[in-house]
Amino acid sequence: MEILTEVAIAKAVSTATNNKRIELMDAQEPGLRLRVGPRKASWSVLVTDHMEKRRRIPLGAWPEVDLAQARWTAAGYRNPDSGMRSGEMLLTVSDLLARYEWMKLRDLRRGSSVHRSLTLGLRPLLTRSYLRITRRDISEAIQLVAVSAPIHANRILAYTKAMFSWAVAHGLLEANPAQNVPKPVRERSRDRTPTLQELALIFDCAEFLEYPFCHLIRLMILTACRREEVGAMRVRELHLPKGAKTGEWMIPPARTKNGRALKIPLSPLARRLVEQALDARPDASPFVFTTTGVSPVSGWSKVKRRLDDAITGWGGAEPLEPWRFHDFRRSFATIACEVLNVRPEVADRCLNHVGASTTSTIARVYARHQFFPQRKMALEKYASLIEEALDDAPYYGGSAIE
Repeated sequence: MEILTEVAIAKAVSTATNNKRIELMDAQEPGLRLRVGPRKASWSVLVTDHMEKRRRIPLGAWPEVDLAQARWTAAGYRNPDSGMRSGEMLLTVSDLLARYEWMKLRDLRRGSSVHRSLTLGLRPLLTRSYLRITRRDISEAIQLVAVSAPIHANRILAYTKAMFSWAVAHGLLEANPAQNVPKPVRERSRDRTPTLQELALIFDCAEFLEYPFCHLIRLMILTACRREEVGAMRVRELHLPKGAKTGEWMIPPARTKNGRALKIPLSPLARRLVEQALDARPDASPFVFTTTGVSPVSGWSKVKRRLDDAITGWGGAEPLEPWRFHDFRRSFATIACEVLNVRPEVADRCLNHVGASTTSTIARVYARHQFFPQRKMALEKYASLIEEALDDAPYYGGSAIE
């Protein structure tokens, strides 16, 4: 065993392959190990806990955690100060969050978003030892967020409780300090359901946003899909047969909320919007809706404000009651069932809600029917209703979609 150097680590990383993984041990700091693979190199340290059990504790990935930092942290685990638990002096909330991201969040679909929220919400506590964080500390940090973003503060609190519960489960803490912290605000389930006329108005005034948000918002209305799903639409996910008026869009499991793939039928109107977006997008971009050519769209809050301005300004209409993009999905479900007489289970599948309309556990677990022909008919009828309503829209009317 030799003393590790950054040069030796870099050399090992460059030679690692799928068939040849390398483990480097450090003679200077006993128990410190770097496991090198083709995609990453991960630090860990072997320690003996208070139960005299030996276990490895992850310290992070190289080069984010360099050799000096890995030795320093490993030493804190192996030689804690008298009267302190192993690593208490060195391990902060930031260290815990880094470990949580490395061991848990990176495997979650929304892991990066959760990590950003935790970093924001726990900012006043990041440099403190996570073993000395109290319920009051967490409550005060969450209240700071709640002043400007109360709903987001609720989400951050939920993420914080989950992180500390994970730490307890892995023996890093004895108790969860966030367990009994109350939500800063009470939430109510939304029941805002834009009417058909309001949808037509929003659809109409989206013209002022131009590409990509004009086509994007209109497609959200017509497909009743979530904004993240439509906003990140890839060209390769589309099937637009030549000579046909309709098309299909396949959302892969990795981009749906419930982790199930869904094939979306595109009505003639929806297909025209997709084709217009494809013509307007930057050359060779894999995304249908993009401003950079290399990433999906972002900045939804600014877009929403611009659209509200278009409705009350250029559109000449009275301000709408407060609404969100997600309300389009509730409008579709209501109009489809009450106006178009679409079966509830078909409307559920349009929204990618498997079995939500039934109380049968067996149906919820085993039903995998796509109802594609029925969904195709429902979405085409829905698009026709939107087109008819556009005749009464204050600015563009039906001409906006020719």
